[in-house]
Amino acid sequence: MYKIKIINYQPYEYELFQKTLDKLGQEGFSCQDLSFISLFKKVKQPVYYKIDFYKSEGKSRFEKMENRNHFLNYYIERDYQPIYSKRGMYVFKGQKECDTKERHYDNLETIISSQRIKTIFLSMLFLFLICFLSFLVMKTATIDSWLTYGITFVYIGIFLGLLTLFYRQMIGFSSYNQLFKNIRQSFSRLKKWRLIYIICAMISLSCFAGGLVEDIFNARSYTLKEHPIITLEKLGISGKSTIQTKKHSSFTVPHYYSALEMTNDETILLTKEYQLNSPTKSKELFKNFIDHPDQYLCTRIEVKENITYGYHEDTLTTLIFQKEKSVIIVSFSFQLSTQQLYQIIQFYQ
Repeated sequence: MYKIKIINYQPYEYELFQKTLDKLGQEGFSCQDLSFISLFKKVKQPVYYKIDFYKSEGKSRFEKMENRNHFLNYYIERDYQPIYSKRGMYVFKGQKECDTKERHYDNLETIISSQRIKTIFLSMLFLFLICFLSFLVMKTATIDSWLTYGITFVYIGIFLGLLTLFYRQMIGFSSYNQLFKNIRQSFSRLKKWRLIYIICAMISLSCFAGGLVEDIFNARSYTLKEHPIITLEKLGISGKSTIQTKKHSSFTVPHYYSALEMTNDETILLTKEYQLNSPTKSKELFKNFIDHPDQYLCTRIEVKENITYGYHEDTLTTLIFQKEKSVIIVSFSFQLSTQQLYQIIQFYQ
């Protein structure tokens, strides 16, 4: 029988860590080497775990190593083997209970002093990343950035993850600060703070991973019978062509359809259709496209009623339609005739 545990305790949570290990030990679960993801194997007899602290000291590398070995030998001589170390916090495992007076808890004060500085630095770093990514998303995101539920959940997962890390570091700073002032932390409060951190971490990871998985299944192709679009053949352009279609769904764009048709001589017809929640939303998107012609590679535009004509220099390359809840973009790499222009307008109006 085995148990898998995630070991991610900070030095200020050593009491929670010790209690977790004591419970596993009394149930007879033994681990040879603790890590972030640890495997505990069921054995016949109880297992005993001890937590202690050691801060590297000494003028030379040899002296530091000698002092550390002296610290470890204290437990090794009592049949306790070191199986974990992190930020000055060590875990030892033994097969029988013996008197191991924790002589090294005084080192915790030195560890706390350095960790206080580290936690406040990391807090500011994660806060900066949150602000920077928020600015970046607001500055660069377009309607195409939110076309699937998956990518939305990925963004949520990233921001929630950074907020969780910020929260974790601030709690760490608060806890280290109290320990530095020799104020004992409330065991129940530490347990509650850790529970909040674990729940938030699980939610952020679920959003991120679930969003990536959802994106794989969200993008599907569609047939022209299912959703008719203008084609090169309907425009009177002959020749063999291939059409690639995709449809998506999201919170912001309930239905999105795109189609790319291309011939062997690289004649291209690209269609994008955004079906939004309301006419107001479609008008806002239509206006956004008018205000940012570079989004569809145009240098200037002309607006006539509910149709936008996009030009690259003096060549018409794009038509944008706003119809009830929909906004439709049609881009082409060839010179439209008057008849072809009329056909496209009649098809999408």
